[in-house]
Amino acid sequence: EASGLWRDALDGRKARRVTLGLNQALGSVLAESIVASQSIPAFNKSAMDGYAIAYQEGIQEYEVKIMKIIMIYAQIQSGLGTKDDTMVPLTGKKEPIGPAVMMEPFLNKVDGHVTACLCCGNGTFLADPEEVSRKLCAMVNKLQPDVVMCGPAFNFADYAGMCAKVACDINATTKAKAFAAMSVENKDPIAAYKDKVAIVETPKKGGMGLNDALKNMCALAKALADGSDTAELEHKFCFK
Repeated sequence: EASGLWRDALDGRKARRVTLGLNQALGSVLAESIVASQSIPAFNKSAMDGYAIAYQEGIQEYEVKIMKIIMIYAQIQSGLGTKDDTMVPLTGKKEPIGPAVMMEPFLNKVDGHVTACLCCGNGTFLADPEEVSRKLCAMVNKLQPDVVMCGPAFNFADYAGMCAKVACDINATTKAKAFAAMSVENKDPIAAYKDKVAIVETPKKGGMGLNDALKNMCALAKALADGSDTAELEHKFCFK
């Protein structure tokens, strides 16, 4: 009898329907399912766009190694002085300056980044080449770049000699790979160092072909950083 009364009560509640306003419907149960007649919006929509990857599974595939580069400049190329400001002391900048700024589009293509520019006046170097070169090598050892670009020296003879010597000393005394860059007008340093260190050919100051020379410097830097055979690139880009 009790079971019958309970079923009758449930049946009565199930059948009873009332219409309520939305504000009064809290706690009530819908009498029947509500189905949307159309999707709103009428197209597929995501709150976020993009792709997700499993980092640990893809770390080797997606990881990019940035090539760290140091530039060696004299006072003119660094913007720290004119041709007469030859005694600018040895200093450094932690951002791209001088030709490194022009080189950035080409560096981006080889995953390269200039982490520092080391500079001094021509006269400062000529006053004591061995000591200045030693200090530059010590700074390179401390900063630990992958590659050091000495130049472009264009047709500035004193700076070209500095580039050739410092690049040679960096290769001999540090773990970094270094090369020089200058124009054909610098016959003496080219003759003295072309068999000891790679010297990329560039135009003289204001000459044609600077972008190509900067691109060649970046290509050689990438090969050196990767530990690739650079013989073909040196044959194409460097003085022989």
